[in-house]
Amino acid sequence: MDLAGYRARVRRLSGLRLESLLPTSDLDAALNEAYRELSGAQPWPQFRFVETVALAAGVGVGTLPVASREVLSVTLLGGDHARLAQTTVDELDRVDPDETGVPAVYALTTPTTVQVFPAPESAATLQVRGRRLPGVLAEDGDEPEFDEEFHPVLALVVAARLLGEEGDTSGRREAYMAEVGDMIGRMKGRYTESKDHGVFIMGGKRRRGADSRVG
Repeated sequence: MDLAGYRARVRRLSGLRLESLLPTSDLDAALNEAYRELSGAQPWPQFRFVETVALAAGVGVGTLPVASREVLSVTLLGGDHARLAQTTVDELDRVDPDETGVPAVYALTTPTTVQVFPAPESAATLQVRGRRLPGVLAEDGDEPEFDEEFHPVLALVVAARLLGEEGDTSGRREAYMAEVGDMIGRMKGRYTESKDHGVFIMGGKRRRGADSRVG
């Protein structure tokens, strides 16, 4: 299912068919929010990455080619392939940025930026392993990075949230979330080793900015 299909499915499931009731920009934002949450809810293999980052001599900041949700390990390639210890951005703010040596610690300072300390004395290469954020669903033909049989989960989650915001008492919201739970269980069986198929709850935000949660 692509983005255009999601829009039509959510409008049908929620009953909010008119642009005046559910602007397309709000709908797209809700779908992408659900997609980001789903992509981070389990260690889905399609969102893992291994990338190399080049550092110039005396420069302790490198750029990742993907937007990282979290970094799991950073290794200094060459020699003994030393694995760096993780630290915090606050700790890096307290050190001398001009100090050079053999990098020993790292922190993810932005989704695409890794900083190490000390900065390398000579050009160096890092191997970074982690979990990345999904691409944004922006064009009509964009699809999520899951097998097609699992695509409906995003429409069900967003429709359930919208029904909750509207105060719907028809029972559709609960029915949709039951389908979500079943689909998440099958996704876990397909993509991960975990067989815990418990209820999946994703937090969300109301279209008007207030926090909301479905589940």
